[in-house]
Amino acid sequence: MDTDFRWVRGSDPPVMQETLDEFIAALGEELEDAIDRLMGDVLQTVQRLVNVDTGQLRASYETEVREAMEAAFGLVIEGIVESDVEYAPFQEFLDTGKPHVAPAIEEHRGALEDEGTKAWNNAVRRVS
Repeated sequence: MDTDFRWVRGSDPPVMQETLDEFIAALGEELEDAIDRLMGDVLQTVQRLVNVDTGQLRASYETEVREAMEAAFGLVIEGIVESDVEYAPFQEFLDTGKPHVAPAIEEHRGALEDEGTKAWNNAVRRVS
């Protein structure tokens, strides 16, 4: 990840803490927006890669973006691809199926990394 970080605000601890808190909040917002945009692309790829018999599994996939937990440096944002179809895990993980979720995520790994870098840089600009 390439970053463009330049500290502009004051260097006393209270100002630094306030700025860091603002940065973490801005980064969370930027990452959530970026992942939300990318999950649509991931969903389309999942639907393209999944084996289709009746189309029920393909139609059942949905995405969700959510804050997963607090971490040492702020938020962890999750992008989730899920299906409520009972046999979905068998298609993804058993030899009789064809993996489609993991390959879809892998196909978009570069875009996810690029968007993460952009989110970081946008957050830095917002608090500078």
